Amino acid sequence: MKQKCSFIPVPLSFQLVIIKIREAIGSVGSHR
Repeated sequence: MKQKCSFIPVPLSFQLVIIKIREAIGSVGSHR
């Protein structure tokens, strides 16, 4: 049961990190 609780926030956090990284890369590319 504890594994399921830990499995839910993992993908959410991963997606947030990917979105932040993509935004950062896009911002840098747009700035140049």
